[in-house]
Amino acid sequence: MDIKELPEIEQETLSIILRNGKATKELGELSPEDFVIPSHREIFEAIQEVSLETPVTEANLIDRLKARGNIRDNITSLILPLMTMAHIGKESLKYNIGKLREATALRRLDKCLKRQADKPIDNINEIENIKLELSQIQTEYFISTIEEEPYKSDRFLSDVKKIPEGLKTGYPDLDEYITIDPALTLICGRISHGKTTFMLNLLYNMVQKNDKKTFIYISFEEPRDILTLKFIQLLTANKVGRANNIYDLKDHLQNDNTKGTIEEALNEYDTYINEDRLRFEYAGRLDVELLQSRILTLIDKYNVGAVFIDYLQIIPYFDKSLNRYERIGYIATALKNIANLNKVPVICGAQLGRKEHKSEILRLNNIRESDNAGQECTLALMIWNETTYKGKDADKGVAFTDKVIPIEIHIKKNRYGIVNRMITLSYTGSNFKMETQKPEGLYNDSNK
Repeated sequence: MDIKELPEIEQETLSIILRNGKATKELGELSPEDFVIPSHREIFEAIQEVSLETPVTEANLIDRLKARGNIRDNITSLILPLMTMAHIGKESLKYNIGKLREATALRRLDKCLKRQADKPIDNINEIENIKLELSQIQTEYFISTIEEEPYKSDRFLSDVKKIPEGLKTGYPDLDEYITIDPALTLICGRISHGKTTFMLNLLYNMVQKNDKKTFIYISFEEPRDILTLKFIQLLTANKVGRANNIYDLKDHLQNDNTKGTIEEALNEYDTYINEDRLRFEYAGRLDVELLQSRILTLIDKYNVGAVFIDYLQIIPYFDKSLNRYERIGYIATALKNIANLNKVPVICGAQLGRKEHKSEILRLNNIRESDNAGQECTLALMIWNETTYKGKDADKGVAFTDKVIPIEIHIKKNRYGIVNRMITLSYTGSNFKMETQKPEGLYNDSNK
């Protein structure tokens, strides 16, 4: 089986066991060696110990983990996500146990095959026994779990009606091809091409169009005050000073000069906050496991429309048993699981690697420090800013002036629709606004 599946399967298995209180039979079918993620293995061992005395609860499991000692400080933060994972049924437990046991047997088989190269005779019996064990696992856990009932049209129609409607981006040209579904969406681009700006514009559009939902923006890069400053600049949409950028807006706010456009923007912002339609959070101190816990807490508290995360490669993950590429892959899988299991869109920024040509840069396999993030997402949009790429007027700060420049949005993955389409937005750096229409004065080679 694919090793990349294991974190998700381990999480689901622990979640079902925990929510079942005391799953003695299931616990007896597994052992700690069936869990490859150290934190999952420690939690399983603690569950085993507690279950010998009493049904497992969140409180007594946390107490046992603390009593065991020599565990990572944040391991207890995993318990809430495991206890509150939605849309996981007990019916999937048998399948998951089979997958974990299969992976353990395959690891043992791999070790035997490597030893056999040195001692061809000694390992033959052990290898045959493991192959027999794998065959028995297939029969017991997988063949027997195939649903025998035909998938009739009435059940199909019932299932279809439960599929939630995707979100619109607010850009008609783009919405013609895509929707933002309850899955992982990646917004990819090179440094300074406009990932964060595009995500803030998507956030703004969605907050405006969905007054009954909460949209959450979690940044690992910028604090709440800077994000809010940029968002209010979006709301002003007009000049507020001589250079017409966030620094002038900051000066106006610091000097209590908030009349007119700025006052209207502040009032609009407060409306979104007071109605629980918008929430900014800075997550610089959270690793991926604490991030999962935080998101699940927010999902439990609010009617969440989407979670924005900025951005993939700077989300910490402290498990030293994985290399950098494996860690980014694990984080992408974790974000996909949050989206899929809770039926909430997760929209995450991601950096693209350095390449010489545009065609090489805008590729799924060029997501920096990851070989599988592109596989985990349902939708991948890639941003191209020709002005930034060619370094035009870099010393003049084009991104923060009232010049309007074209931003290309490329659809590079769309699991349920058309791919390899491109739309162009016009970007006004002075107010961070990205719009479908192309105003006069579009910045290009002829009018620089």
